[in-house]
Amino acid sequence: MILHHRIARNYWLHVRLRHYPAFARSIGPAPDIRDQVKLAIQLVWPLARSVYLLNGVHDLSYRQIATCVGVDVSTVELCIADALVSMWTICDQFGEAPG
Repeated sequence: MILHHRIARNYWLHVRLRHYPAFARSIGPAPDIRDQVKLAIQLVWPLARSVYLLNGVHDLSYRQIATCVGVDVSTVELCIADALVSMWTICDQFGEAPG
């Protein structure tokens, strides 16, 4: 993984993820699930956000994303997993799981 992506991911894992309860409170006591997922995607590290959107919105395969972004497929898988962790963590603050 490229060094600046590794730094961004480490920052997200060790610093930003701990602040998710505060971020969740910032969108109100009972936000719509779409608002929760939107916040979670905004909070995840930049490469993971891009990869998740390329997969979810543009429906590209992991191999296509890897070629487009210039990383290997295992990095794409890691990005998707991190985006899902971000969504689950935000949604857990409200007792809802993304479906």
